[in-house]
Amino acid sequence: MGDEIELMLESVENGLGRTQVSYGKAKFWRKWLELEKAHKDETLVDGLIKNRVRGGFSVSVGGIKCFLPGSLIEISEGINPASFENTEGKFKVIKISRGRFNIVLAHKSSGDEKSENEKRIFFESLMEAGTVRGKVKKIMDFGAFIDLGKGEGLVYIADIMWKRIQHPSEVLKVGEEYEFKVIDYNKEKNRLSLSLREMHDNPWDDLVGKITEGQETSGIVTKIDKYGFFVELSPGIVGLVYLTEIDWLNKSPRPSKYVDVGDKVNVKVLTIDIPARRISLGYKQCFNNPWKECAEVYSVGDIIEGPVTGINKSGIFIGLTDNLDGFIHASNIDWELSQEEALKLHSKGDRIKAQITLLDPDKEKVTLSIKKITPYPFMDFCKANKVKKSILKCTVKSIENKRIIVNIDENLDGVIMASELGGDRMKDPADLHKIGDELTAMLWRVDTKKKNIFLSLRAITEKEEQEALKEQKKKKSGFFSTLGDMLNIKEKETTAVIEESARKETTVEKDNP
Repeated sequence: MGDEIELMLESVENGLGRTQVSYGKAKFWRKWLELEKAHKDETLVDGLIKNRVRGGFSVSVGGIKCFLPGSLIEISEGINPASFENTEGKFKVIKISRGRFNIVLAHKSSGDEKSENEKRIFFESLMEAGTVRGKVKKIMDFGAFIDLGKGEGLVYIADIMWKRIQHPSEVLKVGEEYEFKVIDYNKEKNRLSLSLREMHDNPWDDLVGKITEGQETSGIVTKIDKYGFFVELSPGIVGLVYLTEIDWLNKSPRPSKYVDVGDKVNVKVLTIDIPARRISLGYKQCFNNPWKECAEVYSVGDIIEGPVTGINKSGIFIGLTDNLDGFIHASNIDWELSQEEALKLHSKGDRIKAQITLLDPDKEKVTLSIKKITPYPFMDFCKANKVKKSILKCTVKSIENKRIIVNIDENLDGVIMASELGGDRMKDPADLHKIGDELTAMLWRVDTKKKNIFLSLRAITEKEEQEALKEQKKKKSGFFSTLGDMLNIKEKETTAVIEESARKETTVEKDNP
């Protein structure tokens, strides 16, 4: 009783004749104003680290919940972050938002803002100096931390050497001192970035003219990866031999089966990109190209015989040389069978004949076809009988209910439907013809999908009737023409006789007036 307290006025009259105030809200906003002032003045505040949350820690400052990111807490080597829970410390307010009621803190283990300012001044002086000497404090996979006395710098693995290295420990040793170039200073994180390679000349700057595209050279294998291997052509100049440039025939080779780290290998320079510091190399280009050798021996249209070296769902592979295969697609194996059935005709090791249909050394591709050298009577017939309604000789092979199967030649059959037999359509085909009868039929229709040839006897009869009718009309027209000529001649003779008689009578009258 009697204590003076600070309250927040919420309403002068709440509808019941009372003035409403809040002690808790006054306390909260008084502390919030203090934090806003600390943010503006860049002063430190006292807080209690409560517990770990996602991405950092939850901190209570005067009862207000704040967030401390894990990246903004200073942790010494070997200290477990969980040990910070329920510990007090001094913090810097780096972000505060009333609208979202969000406060972000940064941890200051020393609690001395003066030391941070000194570090900042020190780092800025190093940026002006350009270089600094420091001792390797700790080595990580991504780089190394360098002790500079009044602060700490970081050198990333890419900034250690101009050439590629797998780990910083290949060059740096803990406790050793090195001269570094200062390349960047992050004022927000108060972090200094260093480079060891910048202390030496960039070998890429003098590369123009020394290495050219298309040149064959040699180098040392420095690294093997799943997508190829790296070759150092000269100190600091490393190129990549990609998987597709390792072997002429194997499209997915394992680099470790071809080279080892430290091997000296011959390579061909494929492309150079100096601004991007990239060189593409070819390993297989230093060996004979079996595809070009194959093109010197074979040509499109040649018929070869070789063993089946492999079969997949798309087709079969045929050995052309000791180490080069040609490919026969499943659609080019058999004329009649489906692709799945055609693939079952052959097994690995079988020797088969095929014709080369494509030979392209640049695309590293040779395709063949068995169908090209396999007789196909149906296709030959279609080529020879392109004109519809051709007249064919055939022999009755079998008689069915509504059609007759005829033999066109030794390996080719045709079909005459009952409607195309001619004569009495109500009769059974067996009553009109018998097996062995020789017939003359007309090509009526070809079904290329079902490989059927349809013939017609009725069309032959109709054609003969039409020709006979034309001949009869021709004869009739000839008869009437002859009769007309005769009548015309007779008329001319009669006229001539009358004219002669009249002439004689005129002469007699002149002689006997």
